[in-house]
Amino acid sequence: MKSKFVKAGLLLMMFVIMTALSACGGGASISETTLDNEGTNTEANCGIREIVFAIPDGWKVVNSEEDHSVDIAKDGSKHSIFIYTTDQEDLSNSEGDISKMTIDEFFDKYCKVSEKAVKETEMEASTTTICGSEAYYCKRKADNGFISADICWLYNDVIYRMTLNNYENYDENGPKPDAVAYTDEDIAAFEYLIASIKSGDGNALQKEAFKIDSVAGLSFDAPEGYEVNLSAIDWVEFANPDNNTVLQIMTTNADTLDNHTKGDGSKYASVEDLYKDMIWDDMTDVSVDGITAKKSVYDEDGKIVNAELKLFYDDTYYEIAMMCDDTWTEDGSLNPDSKGLSESDVAAFDAFCKSLKKK
Repeated sequence: MKSKFVKAGLLLMMFVIMTALSACGGGASISETTLDNEGTNTEANCGIREIVFAIPDGWKVVNSEEDHSVDIAKDGSKHSIFIYTTDQEDLSNSEGDISKMTIDEFFDKYCKVSEKAVKETEMEASTTTICGSEAYYCKRKADNGFISADICWLYNDVIYRMTLNNYENYDENGPKPDAVAYTDEDIAAFEYLIASIKSGDGNALQKEAFKIDSVAGLSFDAPEGYEVNLSAIDWVEFANPDNNTVLQIMTTNADTLDNHTKGDGSKYASVEDLYKDMIWDDMTDVSVDGITAKKSVYDEDGKIVNAELKLFYDDTYYEIAMMCDDTWTEDGSLNPDSKGLSESDVAAFDAFCKSLKKK
């Protein structure tokens, strides 16, 4: 369920970026360019679907969803390179006229760029060739420099789109007046990645490039047999594809405390107050690298429903939970048909908790 939500969000984001960078009316003549830089002959170390590419030095994969997206961030910066895909299934699951479009129709209408659009939006636009397909490359300029860059192409019935982003540059009205311009090095890194794109087993490299071993102030060993399924800066979800079991580690700090409210709707005074409210008397005390934590393995009707570990460290609340992905129904109640966790699942949970270390 969560994956479907994330994918829908990515498709919506695609339209937002399209609105900002391009316009309908493809087919007009746009100048052709060749990205002649080091990326051309660089060995690929990441990918998605049927393309592979090289991540520039100083950048790293910070989020990834197989077949759907790769988010590559610059160390110490809010800039990121976001790569995402759209296929016929995505269009069919959309609303309105888009659901009736073919992938070619959608690409022609929403991804190709006209010279009229270039003039109206102060873009620099050109075409180049990626994996034998024509790609539309646009950079949007403000008074202080380029504030966005975007390239889009259709390859084997999948639309690939890559954007150089700083999400704080935009609001619901478009570019902000104080949008931060990209440096020449940022643009060079973006074009380095574009020039490195080749056909290949992108899904295999995508998994290799994205490995998470920490969140907030704790590091850990990924449980054996599990892969990163979803993640953000303050949480990670691992999934075991063999038995539909998920393991999540979620955190709350002072910046995200307002996302939680008490039963009466009031706010928590501190992160520690939230932690104390989330534990109960029959939880067992365990030690995590010298930190006292609370653990429970909850069973009902002979089935292990979930396993949880909760701790407070360095003004951050951590909640680690393992469950089957069908444990709960849509309305939040326990699913009587769920098989629950096995003893080996609980052993994997215990091993994960024991691996937790202060960074």
